[in-house]
Order: sequence, then C-alpha cells, then structure tokens
Amino acid sequence: MIESDEMGTDVEKMIERCLIKDAGAWDEFVRAYRGVVIRSVRYKLKRLNIRLISDEFKDIVQEVFMDIWEKDKLTKIRDYSSIEAWLAILSINKVSNYCRKCMFKKPECISLNTPGTSGSGRDLCSFLSDDASCLSKNLHYSEMKAFIIKELKILGGKKKAAMMLYLFNSMKQKDISGIMRVPENTVATLIRRARKQIREKLDMFLEERQLSRHGNM
Repeated sequence: MIESDEMGTDVEKMIERCLIKDAGAWDEFVRAYRGVVIRSVRYKLKRLNIRLISDEFKDIVQEVFMDIWEKDKLTKIRDYSSIEAWLAILSINKVSNYCRKCMFKKPECISLNTPGTSGSGRDLCSFLSDDASCLSKNLHYSEMKAFIIKELKILGGKKKAAMMLYLFNSMKQKDISGIMRVPENTVATLIRRARKQIREKLDMFLEERQLSRHGNM
C-alpha cells in the first residue's frame, strides 16, 4: 500500500493517470487497493452469512474494479486520504447487489443460513438521540437518513468515511480501523465528533421546523 506521508501526492498522480486511461497506472491502482476490496467483500458476505464459491467471490472483486474503470468513478473522489473507505463502501454495495441478483436468477449459488440478516445499517434514532422515541415522532426514518447523508457530505473526509461504514454498513470500529488504516481510537473519535456535529444540526433543524409549524397555526 502507499505510505501515509506521500499518500496524497502519489495517489493523486496515479489517479490522474488512471483518468486518462493509462494502463500502467490502472494496474498500479488495482495492486495497491485489491486487498481493501477483498477484505470488504469478505466482511459483507460474513455479515450476510452468505457463502460463495471461489469464482463468484473473484467475480465480485473484479466487478468492483471494472465499474470504477468503465464508469470513471475515480472522478468522484474528493479526499484521497479516505480512498480505502470509499472503496470499502463501493465493495459492500457491490456484494449486496450481486447477492440480490443471485437470489432472483440463480438461487443455488448462495447459501442463506440466517433469514433476515440484511446488514442494512444501525438504528439511526438510537444512534443520534438519547430519547429515540421523541426524535422518531418528529422525523421519519427516511427523512433522518436523508438529513444525515446530506450533513455527512458537508463534513466530508474521514468523518464521512467512518460514519458511512459504521452507521449505514454496520461495520465494527476495529474493522473500519483496518480499512482506513488509522488506530481504532481514532475511528471512535471520528464517529463521536461526526455524531455530535450532525446531532447539533439536527436539533437546530427540528427546532426551526417546530417554530415554523407553530407560526402557521
């Protein structure tokens, strides 16, 4: 993997070459980050309690990279220090899509041993509020999810990456630590700070909405 001190410059140069379809740079990118994709795919399959044969596992890993190359997804990267987390999220989503396709088209290729284990994310109400019932009365789940995603985009960087993996992909902090290549206590700090900032914005949003409702009465 690319070392941290020169990571921003090296990764930026490599990605710039990838964007002009430099085959050598693309091979370098795949070698550098294949391990992150493999670990993320394996993690999601384990969370879903699904076993795939070796060829299907390799297909998912290959599809992650093919999508990035063919759909120019590298243009979407804004923070090179969080590229591992970005790749992990892409990989996790690819597993979910792949397995859904398999269940409809060729169910014999997977084994679902634990029904209902969707790994769809943590309880947003409980995570953001000490009084989840009060919060849920004021905001529907879909509204809350949209609000959190909007605020995470504003936060950006490692806070966004850590929260996306933790909150929406139910990944453990130690696993996020391995993917983002930062200490576990740093992950905990990133999540805690992001939660605090989002909760403050959410309180303001709910207060403004409440005032607006009273004003329209």
